Amino acid sequence: MLDKIINFLSPDVFKILLVFFLSFLIGLEREEWKSISGKYSFGGIRTYP
Repeated sequence: MLDKIINFLSPDVFKILLVFFLSFLIGLEREEWKSISGKYSFGGIRTYP
């Protein structure tokens, strides 16, 4: 299935989408950590993507 997606999209578009997905996950993790610890930290789900 991943091969079909890669063949459908150009390599540059696939890389950009991969970066957006991974940065979304990092932002989501930082939001969760911020809510658990209660401390201020820069960045979150809206900042990283």
